[in-house]
Amino acid sequence: MTKIPLFIASGDWHLMDKTPVCRIDDSFQTTMWNKVKFITDLSYELDIPIILGGDVFDSWRGSLGLLHKAFSSLANIYTIAGNHDLFGENFALIHKTLFGMMDFSDRFTILGNQATDFHNFNVYGQHFGQTIMKPYTTETNVAVIHEMVWNNIMPYPGLDNTTNVNSIMKKYKEFDIIVSSHNHIPFATKRGRRLLVNPGSILRLTSAAKDIKPRIYIVYSDMTVKPIFIPIVGSHVSDEHIEKKKEIISAVDKFIQSVKIERTEEIIPFEEYIQRILDTNEINPKIRKILIEVINISDILKG
Repeated sequence: MTKIPLFIASGDWHLMDKTPVCRIDDSFQTTMWNKVKFITDLSYELDIPIILGGDVFDSWRGSLGLLHKAFSSLANIYTIAGNHDLFGENFALIHKTLFGMMDFSDRFTILGNQATDFHNFNVYGQHFGQTIMKPYTTETNVAVIHEMVWNNIMPYPGLDNTTNVNSIMKKYKEFDIIVSSHNHIPFATKRGRRLLVNPGSILRLTSAAKDIKPRIYIVYSDMTVKPIFIPIVGSHVSDEHIEKKKEIISAVDKFIQSVKIERTEEIIPFEEYIQRILDTNEINPKIRKILIEVINISDILKG
């Protein structure tokens, strides 16, 4: 039997305007779009589609620049909506989102319950919070889901066994291949001849992910996979922001304990009260800056 590549499995792209706090490089946007280009170029080189398990975007909204870049860069993609793609995690409001706008691109296909036929396999999509149709063909059937599926490593405490690999394989027992996203830790595993692929995120968005090697998987007709590691240039993930956050929390705690609050029956505006605290206390410069921002925001809200 000839082994042929069926598709590229990927997920959790989290495309965004901003730079994550854990990134210490000035070229995050370039890095992000280079990863997209790497995957897209490979899909055209192999002449296979990209099956993406959701969270295409980091938020349901973003700038026109982000939308324009997505329209020009995202191609050969078949995907579902993850929780980050949705407004209020409500699929009925998909038309209000960046993800929904991508439906106007002829190179970006939003999967649904009806099978998308690729001749030698069929793909069914289950958007976050939705249900999936049982397959109605005898060909290789692929389910694309956005659930916190985990194998040997629980992503965070508190999860139960309802989303571990064994439970998910039973839940979607009618499908030969399951592509899952939501868990950013990559893995691929088999149960008998059936396959589950959780590609993880293509981006390292937190300091906890600094040792993870972002990857995609090529899925083959014999139910095997080949991981393709996405090139990483330099070491740009740091946990410095965690120490800075601890310093700010410590400074806030000291401020709360040391601040002298004037006792008065007088009713005064909130921002004036904060200003009195600033005027009558020695305050850490970082905390002073935060309090000044609070006053400014209060003024803006008052119009």
